[in-house]
Amino acid sequence: VTVPTEPKIDTIDDEEDPAVLLDRLLWLIGDEQLIAAARVLELLEGHTLRKKVASRLEDHAVRLSLLKMQAEECTRAKAEFDEETGWIHAQTLFGITTSYKMVEGQPEIWVKMEGEMDNTPLVCTASVIREVDLFTQWVPFCDRADVLKWKGRADVIAHFGISTPVLARDAIIHAYACDTMDEDGSFMLV
Repeated sequence: VTVPTEPKIDTIDDEEDPAVLLDRLLWLIGDEQLIAAARVLELLEGHTLRKKVASRLEDHAVRLSLLKMQAEECTRAKAEFDEETGWIHAQTLFGITTSYKMVEGQPEIWVKMEGEMDNTPLVCTASVIREVDLFTQWVPFCDRADVLKWKGRADVIAHFGISTPVLARDAIIHAYACDTMDEDGSFMLV
């Protein structure tokens, strides 16, 4: 499977057609490349000819507002995941190391799963992760997993139940994909 990639965009020149930039922006959003899409949006908002696409920007105002929020969350998550300190090792199984961290004063629990995947296409891995209903078959101690709502192709609200011999917990989780493969070879669920 060949996945089209867009070049990294850090600057644009005012000669570049803002309609082309907007099309690139919408493609990046659809491809879950949220951080890259936010960079393009920032550049587009500063473009001298942005009035040329003002009505199209307005048509996508709600989605672009959501993009800004998600890109900020992804950037924060990326910083947390890249930070080496504070992570508590939970387990290493099948070459995947799972760690977690709780930041004082924040309601989130950060979970990081790291490992090398040789000869495994990202699309196959993402497909397995996307099948929430099957988590009970392969996630240790998971006794319930239900999709409550799909908000997008890679944006889900789900209910999980984890039971161990000593403890049972459940949670409702909102997770969405953030593809940063082109930037640094990583893929996040935030």
